[in-house]
Amino acid sequence: MDGDVQSAAQFLLDNQGVLSPPSSSPSTEEPSTSSSPSTEEPSTSSSTIEDEELVSEVLEDLSRHEEDYLDLTLEEESELIDTMKTFLSRGAAHTM
Repeated sequence: MDGDVQSAAQFLLDNQGVLSPPSSSPSTEEPSTSSSPSTEEPSTSSSTIEDEELVSEVLEDLSRHEEDYLDLTLEEESELIDTMKTFLSRGAAHTM
């Protein structure tokens, strides 16, 4: 994704959080590990739409340029990280 947060987040959303191995590397997976959670159907389409809306909302708040964060103090950055962790843990609990 070459540092593009929005593309990376959209990729994860599209693949239900599952990263595929790079296409340039030879596949060394064993057959027992070839089944992945990405083959499972989402429980409801409304949850997928809701997830997409939440990701879009978060992406709107993210800066596209890494230097925009340089003016944050360590305390502010820590608060931001804690807030993001809270949202992510809520989302993980919601999907289980």
